[in-house]
Amino acid sequence: MTSAVVSVLMSVYNSSRFVRAVIESILGQTFRDFEFIIIDDCSTDNSVEIVRSYNDPRIRLIPLPENRGLSAALNYGIEQARGEYIARADYDDVPEVARLERQLGFLREHPDIVLLGTWNMVIDAEGRLRGRTEYPVSHEEIVEQLAKKNCFCHSSVIVRTDVVRERRGYRGFRISQDYDLWTRVAERYRVANLPEYLIRYRVLQRSLSRGANLKRQALESAMVGYLYVERRAGRSDPLDNIPFSEQATWIEQHAHLVRKQAKDKYRDGLALLMHYGLGERGTRRALAFCLRGIWNFPRERLFWQFLYYHGTSRAIQRLVHVVRNIFRVLYGDHG
Repeated sequence: MTSAVVSVLMSVYNSSRFVRAVIESILGQTFRDFEFIIIDDCSTDNSVEIVRSYNDPRIRLIPLPENRGLSAALNYGIEQARGEYIARADYDDVPEVARLERQLGFLREHPDIVLLGTWNMVIDAEGRLRGRTEYPVSHEEIVEQLAKKNCFCHSSVIVRTDVVRERRGYRGFRISQDYDLWTRVAERYRVANLPEYLIRYRVLQRSLSRGANLKRQALESAMVGYLYVERRAGRSDPLDNIPFSEQATWIEQHAHLVRKQAKDKYRDGLALLMHYGLGERGTRRALAFCLRGIWNFPRERLFWQFLYYHGTSRAIQRLVHVVRNIFRVLYGDHG
């Protein structure tokens, strides 16, 4: 295959648990004129063997000589893409079979849109439906909300290849690389979300695996919002003049610029994971995030309430009562 309308781009790294379901869903798309670029970021499990087990000429497996991380791996895939559009895929998020057909149909009807996401269904590690996520739809809504949050599901996005290259692809964010790229596209071009649930997003599995990195995610998300606001105000973006390999370090060194925003995002992230964790191994994981919330935000009522209602023993409920009474005395908190 020398060219295609769409280059589906996915990076894998020790992804054997879920990657087969994703590959089969991509190969089974109702729109068929695509190449499927799979970047192996030096996996040590049998991810590559699974990919090679599919005899489909649309698959282009590209192994990297060393582990580079997601941003660098995706940038290499962008360089190799032959399609007019790049459609992102993640190893654990499963697209509906009509995803590409529905998105390309919208883009053909709206040629001014260069980047298009979709809404998603939230599933757990076993594929059970846990909820649904709706994002702002219009360009105007999105550009206003991007300062505070990511308005796209990464694995749902399809974007013009020339635009991604002009925007120089992903930067050195370890977790929020997609959020950063979408802000840089949206400030120059029109973007949108298709209000259809075309991705089954395995948010619980991914978020829990990144629980230890939640503070990093909060910092990066806050930094993306900060840089977006700075650019919209006509000020320069410092990352533009910093080599890719040094960008992650710069973000860490300038955490003071977004200290409050990062703290708020960390609290909100803990609360989200706490509620998503209900039902996984009882309430064990949910309570782990709840206790982390109490440790970091001892005056935040929602964590104490969660502990009270979902604690595993009456002793925990008594502890909540005692601590709340102490806070009432010390801080005059009568909540």
